[in-house]
Amino acid sequence: MNAESAAPPTERLQIAESFDYTPFRESDFAQKGLRAFMQYRDLGLRRATGGLMRAEHIRVIAKTDMKTGWHCHDLDFQFVFVLKGHVKFVTEDGETVTLRAGDCAHLPALYRHDEIEFAPDFEVVEITAPADVRTIPGRDAPLPPRNEAKGRVSRFAANYDRPEAYKVGDGPRQFLAYRDAAVTDATGRRVNINVVRNSKAGDKSTGWHYHTLACQFVYVLKGWSRVEVEGQGEFTIHAGDAMTLPFKLKHDVTGFSADFTVLELNIPADYETIACEPPGRKAA
Repeated sequence: MNAESAAPPTERLQIAESFDYTPFRESDFAQKGLRAFMQYRDLGLRRATGGLMRAEHIRVIAKTDMKTGWHCHDLDFQFVFVLKGHVKFVTEDGETVTLRAGDCAHLPALYRHDEIEFAPDFEVVEITAPADVRTIPGRDAPLPPRNEAKGRVSRFAANYDRPEAYKVGDGPRQFLAYRDAAVTDATGRRVNINVVRNSKAGDKSTGWHYHTLACQFVYVLKGWSRVEVEGQGEFTIHAGDAMTLPFKLKHDVTGFSADFTVLELNIPADYETIACEPPGRKAA
């Protein structure tokens, strides 16, 4: 086994193996796993990464007096973003946290918590690495050793949807507003997640470009954008759609609705965005 294949998913040089576009389809929701009062919709990240990561749209469908009980997850990375309603949970540090629509949190490996309240309309996007995660129930159950690699950071962080958190031009596009979802610092810059939204009405184009990323995953929260992707053609992504881009895949976002808002995950947090010629055209 080489060092790359032995590394945790979020520390690999290449995570996404292929492009994936998953549109919103009501028929994709299904019940599974430990929570019978929830339905799950896969967002394509598992396919694109060969199981190194997973993203799901999860919603409550049954009694809302249900609780998960104390538990933790044996994993490399976990992030949740609330789409509707709210969830209240207690952390192993004794903090009671309530996340409402637009709020989010990063939960480190083996971090015990108990979800004690769900709104009847609760919906959330959850992203994990790897795709298949072991859940360890109980507050006092023995745990495997945490990853103690030198310099590796993983801590709990919650982030809230406040107007002042959005900074215009605080990213590669001057016409977009970016909100850092607190994951960058919580993971020691292994992962970056932003909420990005259009700050000006009218069509804007990013121009053809690519990123030096191991993986980029986007989930559209509101509005739409037109995207052209090398080898995939041009299409329009709408609220509820998801897309995964692998390392150096050329693409051009050719227009946005005035209310366009997207959840964007980048691994690692530090990367380059490089302008390029359209596919098939050689640079002069």
